Amino acid sequence: MWIELKNFKLKTLIGVHEQERQTSQELTLNLKIRTDAQKAIVSDSITDTLDYEKLHQQILELAQRSRYALLESLVHQIEQLVLQDPKALEVLVEVEKPNILKDCEAILVRN
Repeated sequence: MWIELKNFKLKTLIGVHEQERQTSQELTLNLKIRTDAQKAIVSDSITDTLDYEKLHQQILELAQRSRYALLESLVHQIEQLVLQDPKALEVLVEVEKPNILKDCEAILVRN
């Protein structure tokens, strides 16, 4: 089973250029997490599945603390955070940074 967090808005300091590092920027995060939900389906208990509310809070805290220059670094750290939960078997992380390049809606990094 896959659990997704879609269009999750994050504010963080990120960027290579000094002007990007002056104020927090909004990023859009999409996560797809594969998990074995069989036990949770039977028990109907949050303790038997991936707690996405807790994960949401952990990612917000990571973003607030981060000072990465590269989206690639942030994507990797989010991936590692998710995979710390033994219920997360696989994860796809996608982070989008809008309005960075002229004539380009956004930059997207996926892993």
